[in-house]
Amino acid sequence: MRYREFFRIVISHQYFSDGLEDLVLVPQEHTSKALSKQHFLAKESENGVNVLIPVNEEGKTLPVINPDDVFAFNAFPTSGIFKEFTDVSAISNGKILFFTNEGLGAENQKLVSSETAVGGTLCGFPAIAKIEIKVSEIDLSPRSPAPAYQVVFKSKSVKWRYYFVSNAGTTDLVVEDRNKHLTFNKLKISDYTSDQVAASLRANFQDAQLVIFESGTSIAYSDRAIKNIQLLINRNVAIKHLPNPEVLDQGIQIIQIN
Repeated sequence: MRYREFFRIVISHQYFSDGLEDLVLVPQEHTSKALSKQHFLAKESENGVNVLIPVNEEGKTLPVINPDDVFAFNAFPTSGIFKEFTDVSAISNGKILFFTNEGLGAENQKLVSSETAVGGTLCGFPAIAKIEIKVSEIDLSPRSPAPAYQVVFKSKSVKWRYYFVSNAGTTDLVVEDRNKHLTFNKLKISDYTSDQVAASLRANFQDAQLVIFESGTSIAYSDRAIKNIQLLINRNVAIKHLPNPEVLDQGIQIIQIN
């Protein structure tokens, strides 16, 4: 039997720089039955799933496709890592992410994101998202390319804070991104009087100077380090590549300058 690609679901995540990890797509029961009945093939790919449809010698599809048909998949993490780095802050309690091709149009293949009801569990891990592909939104003409629908998971993000502990003679500290993508602002003393990290550092380094810089925007967690964030002292480069804060440290990086 011959097949052609019907549609693809391609998943990406802001955190993972080298491809998708720790996530599987599982067709919902009605979708699984429909795929089997019409002799579709759903082939797992490195970063999603490819759905293939049988065709005849002229390239026309063999099954009768109803425009009202809907293909639905649940996305399950296979470890706690995926959920740990995924931003679900806009999702209501008890809901999961919902992606659909409804209303996309031919030019846009990034699925629309909202929320929906919980979608079960797999090996003890609850579903993190539901993906729904409506046949009515797919161009079924034989010469039309198969859509590659994009599901993008956003990474959690946080403002970075650099705490520099130095001797009192160290002046004119500046943190800058050499690539000009990020900005870091020096905080005034009044901005961190209730900062517990600052209070602890002051208690432990009573004779030292404390200078704090905070990123102008929240920075997404990533498994790839951001380079070229440097520390200048008196306009000279003191540290060429400031270390990125560890995820578990909530964007906080403490550096002691001799």
